Amino acid sequence: MFRVLHNRCWIGGPERSTIAVEGSAVFVWLVLEIESTAAEVATEIRHSWPELGEVRTSDVQHALDVLVMHDLVERTGLPADESDPA
Repeated sequence: MFRVLHNRCWIGGPERSTIAVEGSAVFVWLVLEIESTAAEVATEIRHSWPELGEVRTSDVQHALDVLVMHDLVERTGLPADESDPA
């Protein structure tokens, strides 16, 4: 379960602490539905919120790393992003 409030995304669930994420991680959380690389997530964010302007894959990767660190998402066997310059 999650809520977006005051530019933060509050994520929690049964038997879990509620965690607040902010910045790029909010947009990453909102578009994550299926296994995706950081470049694919960045593309989806650009498509969903063109008013954000530049969305760097490196920022998305950092946000994904934070979500993984908090056990909110898990890494899969998808290859690491190396070719997307954004």
